[in-house]
Amino acid sequence: MSKRKQKRKHIHRPSSFYQLSDVKQKINSGEFLIRKNAEDSALADFGWNRPRIIEAIKLLKETYFCKSIPSKRNAWWVFDVYKARLFGENVYIHLYIDDADGKLIINSFKEDRPYY
Repeated sequence: MSKRKQKRKHIHRPSSFYQLSDVKQKINSGEFLIRKNAEDSALADFGWNRPRIIEAIKLLKETYFCKSIPSKRNAWWVFDVYKARLFGENVYIHLYIDDADGKLIINSFKEDRPYY
């Protein structure tokens, strides 16, 4: 008997709007802003302060990328969404790079809660 070769389906992963290497470079060079709501939700959901948020962003991997979505407030902004398991927590992150000044903006940083 001969074994049939099974075709592997190619799974297309969406790619981020912003390069993760650029995101991390902006973190390392201090060219970023963490919005107050993102800091507040990180503190409320995880007890994490600003340095812990920065550590978490540095740990992001391409495989944690979920989707890119346009901003409802500004048509020029595209948010990259990451969902990751970091420091034992399920984290949901929105971020973008502002075209005006080139800063990385961490727009949302909260617990990734499943929908039921």
